[in-house]
Amino acid sequence: FQAFDADGSNVIDFDEFLLALRPPMSKARKNIINEAFNKLDKTGDQVITVEDLRGVYNVKAHPKYQNGEMTEDQIFTKF
Repeated sequence: FQAFDADGSNVIDFDEFLLALRPPMSKARKNIINEAFNKLDKTGDQVITVEDLRGVYNVKAHPKYQNGEMTEDQIFTKF
């Protein structure tokens, strides 16, 4: 149980369950994920914000933006 309960809360949430069951990532895969994260983290502060996403993702091609169903802010927030 303790191997699954990473935060010591005496319950196993979905993320803890998933992490415990997932096989370890290779160094190459971790490097790719790190590169993707760094590309999205435009400010380099180690967190991805909606503002960071605005610098790398253009919603104008998103179908729900094109048909008027969602605004740019709604799409970024949902993302």
